[in-house]
Amino acid sequence: MDSKQLTVLGDDKRQFYLAEALEAAGYRINTGLDPDAVRQSAAVFCPIPFSRLKEEWQVLEELLTPDQTLAGGCIPEDLENRLKGRNIRVFDVMKDLRWIKINSALTAEGLLGTIIKNTPFSLKNAKLLLLGYGSCGKAISSYVSALWASVTVYDNSAIALYEADRNGFACLTEHTLQKEPEQWNLVVNTVPAPILDEKLLSRFAPDCIFFDIASAPGGFAPSVMERLGLTLHQCPGIPGTDTPKTAGYLLAELVLKELLE
Repeated sequence: MDSKQLTVLGDDKRQFYLAEALEAAGYRINTGLDPDAVRQSAAVFCPIPFSRLKEEWQVLEELLTPDQTLAGGCIPEDLENRLKGRNIRVFDVMKDLRWIKINSALTAEGLLGTIIKNTPFSLKNAKLLLLGYGSCGKAISSYVSALWASVTVYDNSAIALYEADRNGFACLTEHTLQKEPEQWNLVVNTVPAPILDEKLLSRFAPDCIFFDIASAPGGFAPSVMERLGLTLHQCPGIPGTDTPKTAGYLLAELVLKELLE
């Protein structure tokens, strides 16, 4: 194994800039599943989410050897356990609080641009329903409310709603979510599961615009939204599409500090 050789897998632009930053830091970069190159690499960096490797992960698992490091995002727990059992270190950046904060800010910035480009109205005085008040939800609410939009937060966690209320946002519980859905002209979902059923969705105003940043399965079924005549923009992985250079370079900085120094 060569401590100065690294493998970067995945075809999104974030991975390109990650490789560029690592190379600038003095590392030799392999970008494919060449068996010898992978085995010689001190670390292998996979996409975010890890599932973008598709069936290639099976080949990769067989190539990894003890004392190597596998890094990526949303790495399946069963795979992580198998690798750790073989003395292969696993670093899931989506469990790292530093990266979660960075990723959330980049996601909020990218989503704000997407909303502006895909709405026929100003965000000033727009009424937005935000589903989920986790790290991304907090960043999104901050960015959107800075443009004087009215933000209402739904979350099934009393703690999250308490925090949203302290930050000055209107809050909804599962019961109050059912009231007057036609009042919103924007909905942003951050939860990787359906929150609004078809019956409730049918009560939203037909010109309400929905944005979904959640990973699969997401919060809305496209077929249902089409049947109801509602506009849906699916926007997963925003940092990889909207700010890939910033995301890639910051990711390189994080993993170098965490794994290689």
